[in-house]
Amino acid sequence: TKFGGHEFAAGLSIKREMLEPFKKAFLQIAKTELTKDDLVPTLKVESLVNLDLIDLDLVKELSRLAPYGPFNPTPVLGCKAVNLIDFRNVGQEGKHLKVRVGNQQIVREGIGFNLGFVNEELAATNEIDLAFSVEENQWNGMVQVQLNLKDIKARR
Repeated sequence: TKFGGHEFAAGLSIKREMLEPFKKAFLQIAKTELTKDDLVPTLKVESLVNLDLIDLDLVKELSRLAPYGPFNPTPVLGCKAVNLIDFRNVGQEGKHLKVRVGNQQIVREGIGFNLGFVNEELAATNEIDLAFSVEENQWNGMVQVQLNLKDIKARR
């Protein structure tokens, strides 16, 4: 009965009795138009960095690239073969993941929203690869850099 939205969103109103025919037609079009590759999530990592380069100065420097949005996405960085110090599930039903990574010289904390399902994979390793954006985290009067995890993979 009605549709609209901007180019990154699609909204519509539909009569209840038309829901099943709409669903059937929508799934048929998706089946014929989409390939398996279209359904594989991708993540562009801007640069691989060493953990010791990730600090509040980097957060400040990257903030100069803002405002972020569809045509100017938040930069995603990556680290390979990082030591996993510890991790735990947080949030409602443990859906999110908090990690501490680093070594004796430097430790960074990260939060992975909706990445709680990775905990079993992490339990079997002490070294991981990460993709993340960096942000400032203020808590209890302290300001520190935080990794906002986009993806995490255990190394075997």
